[in-house]
Amino acid sequence: MTEPDQIFDPHSYLINLQAAYEANLFLYDAESECKTALYGKFKVYVTVWEYGYYFLSLAIKHTNLDRSYGIIAAYFSEAMTSLRPAFLDNLNGYQSESINTLRRVHDAAVRALALRHKPQRLMRIVQSSSLQSFHNQLGLLFLNDIYNVPSSFTHGNKLKVIETLRKANSKELSSIEYGCQINEEMFSYSAQVSIFWLYFLSRIVPILFEKQVNSY
Repeated sequence: MTEPDQIFDPHSYLINLQAAYEANLFLYDAESECKTALYGKFKVYVTVWEYGYYFLSLAIKHTNLDRSYGIIAAYFSEAMTSLRPAFLDNLNGYQSESINTLRRVHDAAVRALALRHKPQRLMRIVQSSSLQSFHNQLGLLFLNDIYNVPSSFTHGNKLKVIETLRKANSKELSSIEYGCQINEEMFSYSAQVSIFWLYFLSRIVPILFEKQVNSY
């Protein structure tokens, strides 16, 4: 096999690796400062979230699923796996990215429950681009609020793009936020939504995997 240093030799290019290294150190410091500040003010959220994630992980560690539950388990795994980076992004100052990731949790959790409710509609549930009909069928709360929060510049975040365009046209636009920030309002929102999904997933485990979960 080809060794990594045979593929890319930094010394053969005019690259200022020292400057890049120092810039990354500044970024790590900024993320650490965000984490320290946000944890100090919102440690109750962090404590509840961390225990909630541990509690939910018991469903994975102590459940022996039949293969027929595979698709549902895949959605559940996607929801739970996405919760962790959403929490870490939020704590490290990337609130917009955290909210984006929570949309994946929302999508996977609702589809898992819809599939358990209507297994005969497997292909429709997997291929559908909208969750609204699933919300109606399941009698869920109106959960689309998370899709209306201005977030970072990714596909589908129309609100922020439209607001940026408005500010640019009215000459109000002075800068565009990027990178890690200490946005307490968005942190609180993301933390609360994360805890909601932890609770939601915990409550639907015995529904999704009926007779497959034990006393845990």
